[in-house]
Amino acid sequence: TMKGSIMCVLLVLALVVQDRLAGGLEHKSYDYTKYNTMDEISAWMNQMERENPDVVSSMIYGQTYENRNIALLKIGLNSTTPKKAVWMDCGIHAREWIVKLCLSKILGSYKTDSKIKYLHILYVYHSKYMLYLLKTRLWRKSRSPGTGNCTCFGTDLNRNFYANWGMVGISRKCCLEIYNGPSALSEQEAKAITEFLGMHQNQLLCYLTIHSYGQLILVPYGHPNISAPNYDELMEVGLAAVKAIESVHGKSYKVGSSPDVLICLKQCILA
Repeated sequence: TMKGSIMCVLLVLALVVQDRLAGGLEHKSYDYTKYNTMDEISAWMNQMERENPDVVSSMIYGQTYENRNIALLKIGLNSTTPKKAVWMDCGIHAREWIVKLCLSKILGSYKTDSKIKYLHILYVYHSKYMLYLLKTRLWRKSRSPGTGNCTCFGTDLNRNFYANWGMVGISRKCCLEIYNGPSALSEQEAKAITEFLGMHQNQLLCYLTIHSYGQLILVPYGHPNISAPNYDELMEVGLAAVKAIESVHGKSYKVGSSPDVLICLKQCILA
């Protein structure tokens, strides 16, 4: 069932052990302990594809405001049987550099774990703002210029999608880090994701976006009065993942929607 499939994916993510790669797929020369430049990240993605042609392929699905290509890595064994896909992205907030480790863990498990062999994992690393991080280490937003009289740059892409856009947990002040943009999907990056997922919506099993805000598993929606239609299913899967994480790593995670889990909504910078 779909519920069982989603649970398998999350449990695999939760139970991957601390070893960086079980299958030896990691690019040894890539430094996972520092901020990497655009060139380094692009070279790393290319290396992953070259070294693992039976599992990894890439495609460009959009461009940033600065006309940089946005690429994804497709992780999946070739099959004559149609597969469901799991979308995973990380680094949509540029300063959350540590989340890129998740790809190396997934690659390490893909060939050996029967639970996820039947899936395609569409992995997106939002690396397009890394050069700016060399000047502003905690840069969070996109790089598009402000509109009207605003002299500040950037929109929080996490808040630019059209799901309950502009309702809660945002700011209309363009210089703040949680500014949600002049309109829904005003940013090329958010629009590219939306259009790609729209074209493949019948193939998608689940959408995972990885952040480094805290030990939380957040489910839709980030609105106190609106819940996802499958909220109960999402909570069941999330609680199973929390249990699995704690049993392996001894780490305690919370699961729930943003309003349920986070103490403050409008004042805090949410994940």
